[in-house]
Amino acid sequence: MNKKLLSSVVLSSLLWCTPSWGSTAQEMDALVKQWMETETARADLQSRWAAEKQQISSLIKLYQAEKKALTDKVTSASVSASEVDQTRIALAEQQDGYEANAAQAERILAHAKTAMTKLWPWLPVPLQRQLEEANASLLDTSASLANHMQSLLSMLDEMQRFNAILTLNKEILTLENGKQVAVEQLYLGLSQAWFISSDGKTAGIGSTSAEGWQWQVVPEYADAIAEALAVFKRTRQASFVDLPVIASKVAENDDVQ
Repeated sequence: MNKKLLSSVVLSSLLWCTPSWGSTAQEMDALVKQWMETETARADLQSRWAAEKQQISSLIKLYQAEKKALTDKVTSASVSASEVDQTRIALAEQQDGYEANAAQAERILAHAKTAMTKLWPWLPVPLQRQLEEANASLLDTSASLANHMQSLLSMLDEMQRFNAILTLNKEILTLENGKQVAVEQLYLGLSQAWFISSDGKTAGIGSTSAEGWQWQVVPEYADAIAEALAVFKRTRQASFVDLPVIASKVAENDDVQ
């Protein structure tokens, strides 16, 4: 059974089961709205950067070509002072255009960096690990504008990919009572997960918040979570599984854009 089919099975089970643990339609709507706005910003950023990158590249090539032509003419002493002035003015205007485009890209990047900083605590830990290198590059003040943009876009693409699949992860969790337990986690996209210990005695649910991921022991769902993991690993025939759902702690005025 492939991941896409399994995702459909789990999603179907979530639609059929009754949300619990204080979830509300308002909280879920807020989280969905935030993700949709992030996706819209990602698509807009990628489109605008692609256009601006091509324009900037063209301007640089034109600037270099005209600079070489001007240098050749001056060297051969076959150009008048007025022609030199006209070419210099044209190059200066092109340079101004390049700087304006670069400034616009810098503004887009600054906004995106702020948004990513706010969004970071909400991301699943395994995804954070995958994004560590790109995030470090994004925050590296010595990196070029192009490198910053590339890092940002790769992060957004990876987030989109993670949100579309089920992800299995092994982790050491610190529970509410301070006890540390080795568990397997099954993430459904970016905002929902379940876990169970190797002995099957400790199981529960996880959800995301501005303070990071919160994990809650739900012993009565241990069998269902174990079954979901078995289906994911293909050690058990696919079936509908009722799993608990907990709403992410999103306040109405939260802004992770």
